[in-house]
Amino acid sequence: MQHLWDTRNLIVHAQGIIDRSYLKKYKNLNLKTGERVRVASKLFAWWVEGLKDFLKLTDQFLSNYFRNKETSP
Repeated sequence: MQHLWDTRNLIVHAQGIIDRSYLKKYKNLNLKTGERVRVASKLFAWWVEGLKDFLKLTDQFLSNYFRNKETSP
């Protein structure tokens, strides 16, 4: 999810142009400073799967939390 957020910020705040801080974080992606970041469908699908997992766990936690809160004195 961090990669999704960082890429979103790069697109929104830097017109999608890769800067040194993004490159440093994601150097294993073979990118270059000054290039425009590209979001391929495989990458997008990977992000969606990660979000689904996160939302499922978060929903379970919050449901249990509020269920327990309602039954506690």
